[in-house]
Amino acid sequence: MDDVSLWVSPVVLVSGVALLIMSTSARYGQIHAELRELMHDTHNGTLAGDSVDMLYEQLRTRTRLLLSALFGLYLSVGFLITGSLVGVVSAIWSFSHVPVIVLTCAGILGVVYAALQLIRESRIFLQTVNVCVHQVVGQTNEADKKT
Repeated sequence: MDDVSLWVSPVVLVSGVALLIMSTSARYGQIHAELRELMHDTHNGTLAGDSVDMLYEQLRTRTRLLLSALFGLYLSVGFLITGSLVGVVSAIWSFSHVPVIVLTCAGILGVVYAALQLIRESRIFLQTVNVCVHQVVGQTNEADKKT
């Protein structure tokens, strides 16, 4: 591996991580909108019961997972940028390339950690959708039986 590609590689990865940060931040913002809507519906009496408690708990868990993913992505950016800077220094003064490789690997591990958290959050979201659809279909079936 030549000296230029050693410090350029981590920088190239940062743009991909930045896209993950943007999409994860958008998902985090969407959860806040869902929470506000749920609070509004609960306050107005539109929703009540065990389903509301379940929805609150799932939103809380999803929020925690998204924050954890964002933390991993931010750390990843820090490791990758630091790795790139160390790579420039090692290229200029012919130092060991081991720190650059270690920092780049740490950045990649941060992305893997964040991806696992995002997968967990997506699974909870799917469970929420399934419960809500089941409730709507159940209410529709009950209304049909009454008529």
